This record gives sequence, C-alpha cells and structure tokens, in this order.
Amino acid sequence: MLPAAVALACASGPGGPPAVAPAAAPPGPVHIAPGTARYRSASYTHVARQISGQPQETDDIRVFFLTATLERQGANLRATLTVDSITRYDVGPGPSGIEGLRGITFTGSLGPEGEIHGLTGGDSTIRAVAELADGLQHFFPGMPSRGVEPGATWTDTTETTSQSGALPLKVVAVSQHRADPATPAGPAGALPIRTETTYTFSGQGSQGGQAYSVKGEGRRYTVELLGLRGVFQGMTSADTSTFTVSLPALDVTIPGRQTRADTLSLIPR
Repeated sequence: MLPAAVALACASGPGGPPAVAPAAAPPGPVHIAPGTARYRSASYTHVARQISGQPQETDDIRVFFLTATLERQGANLRATLTVDSITRYDVGPGPSGIEGLRGITFTGSLGPEGEIHGLTGGDSTIRAVAELADGLQHFFPGMPSRGVEPGATWTDTTETTSQSGALPLKVVAVSQHRADPATPAGPAGALPIRTETTYTFSGQGSQGGQAYSVKGEGRRYTVELLGLRGVFQGMTSADTSTFTVSLPALDVTIPGRQTRADTLSLIPR
C-alpha cells in the first residue's frame, strides 16, 4: 500500500504555496460510520513457478468499481456491496465466471471490529463469485471494537479458510497494527492504519484424479485510510509469498513465488 503521507510545501518567495497544516486530532475513537461510498478496486498478481526445472510465469489483473452502503443495524452496520462495473478481469486459463460478477450484490453485518459477518450474495459455486466474497469479508479496516485513535497499536491472530481457485487454503495470520497521527487526506482528514501481517497457508486437493498439496508462507504490508468522520477512504497493499506444490504419486515438487499489489480508491462524489 501507498502511505498517506502529505509533504510540507515551503514557500520559495512572495506568492509561494503555504505549508499544509496537519489534520486536527479526532476528539475520540473513530468508528466506521453509516453512509454510501463508491470505490475503484485494482489487484495485480504475478506468480512464478519452476516445473521440471522450467520457469513458468502467470499474471492476474482485476479492476472493478464497487458501491458500499452502510446502514445502522443495532450495534452493527448492515453492509451492502454492489459490483457496478468490471473494466478488466484477466485471471489466466480456464473459466473465471466473470459474467456472474456484473451487478452482483453482497450483504452482511459489519461488526465494530471491521469484519463483515454472514456475507451472502451470488452463486458461490462460480469461481469469481467465491473469490470476491472471500475478500469482501475484510473490505473495511480491522480495528479494536472500541474504535481507533492516533498512536493506538494492537495485534490479532486469525485462522481462516481462503478460496484460492478450486483449492480451499487454511490461512493462519498474525497482524500488527498501528494508527499514525491524523493527516489532511480527504475532506476532513484521516487516520492511516499501518499493518504488517505474517501468515502461513496449507491445503490439499485433487485435479484430474491427481492428489496434490500446497503449503507456504508470506508477508503483507497494508496502509488503510479511515476518515475522521468514519468514511473508509481506501487502502494500498503489497504482499509477497513463497509456496510449494507437492504431487506425492509422481514424487514431484513445484516451488513458486507470488507477489501481489492491491489498491482501493475512494471515488469523490
């Protein structure tokens, strides 16, 4: 992710630009607030493998626009996420199911810790729908249930099952979070939430009657911008992992490396 840093502009003489003042600190913990916002999501993934000593590389690119609506629902927020349009969806060979994404709406309950629970929508047997739903559960910034303030730090450990193509992967992740001082980003300032995550993953499956397993580890750096009025302003993320695919019946192992970059940008009204 790209940090939300704002440089101080120094006047070079009469008429020069004034210095940019930092945003005022929030009066208390910031929570995600009800409202509607539109975003552009872009994801770029590069995978390199060694198969029988020969290099093989693939690239995935996914770009789409999404509208998020949050409505008060008791202590939580009802989240409605709709895919407005898809401008690019290149995910390698095989059917992606992109037709099932256009106009699809997901709904769920957004808890105070920033995770969407009970997310439903679309046909989960379609690859593209299942992968998108998996990621949208963590669409908003994770935070302590009491909210987040400048200087706050916290750590969490999660164990989830993530859908990677046709193979469910068990993912164990440890994330260390830090909220920086407020910046002037957006219409009313924002808190940058910086997160470093280390994780391991593993899974087993079969393809064409051939059993195989996958295991690996990785590290991800993320910066999310939470507006001081509770509007999620976007994020950037950089992720690198290494993995090994094993085919026991053939006594074959395939090492690989994946790099991924994600951006989520708030579209001004």
